[in-house]
Amino acid sequence: MLQKPDDGNTRAFAANMIGYLGLEEYENDLLRLTESRHPSVTSAARRALEMIGTPDNDAEKGFDESVAALRSLGLQITGDPRRIGEVTSEAAYFMFADRKKHGPKVQPLKLPLAGDWLTGKPVFKGKPAPRLPKAFAEFVQRMGYTQLSVYDADVRYGVNSHADFTLYKLGFAPGDPRREAKREVLLGYADYVMTL
Repeated sequence: MLQKPDDGNTRAFAANMIGYLGLEEYENDLLRLTESRHPSVTSAARRALEMIGTPDNDAEKGFDESVAALRSLGLQITGDPRRIGEVTSEAAYFMFADRKKHGPKVQPLKLPLAGDWLTGKPVFKGKPAPRLPKAFAEFVQRMGYTQLSVYDADVRYGVNSHADFTLYKLGFAPGDPRREAKREVLLGYADYVMTL
């Protein structure tokens, strides 16, 4: 299957099978597939490499570069695990103070093919580039995100203070081996809670 033309579906399926069966002898083939022009193939190959215990050394660099590229197109996004931890902890504090919500709303991530998930969400800085929705959709497909956590609060505290924010954390569902790689991203802006 790996020798067939690079049609995307066949090679992605082959990479998935290699990962599920733990066939370490195909490591070099998987490394070659990470350079495929098909996002589904590169995502499947990277996932398979993780499953057989061979990390893709370029994955972390590619992740950082992708996040930086999305930021340059006008998206307020961070992939820094420490920053994500700080911001979501503070966000959870305000959500608890609201006494209506005690944690993020967690749901499966469903992304329209055109990247229209971004429409109407408070995740932009200035005027975003027209190609941002497509670039974001390609990034999410490449990363294979499966779970969306929404942090939302509108809280008045103290005398004149107000925390009003909606944040979106993209990651992986519990039990997914990719969850341990800590390649989550956080989108959104809150005047008090964070500045990406």
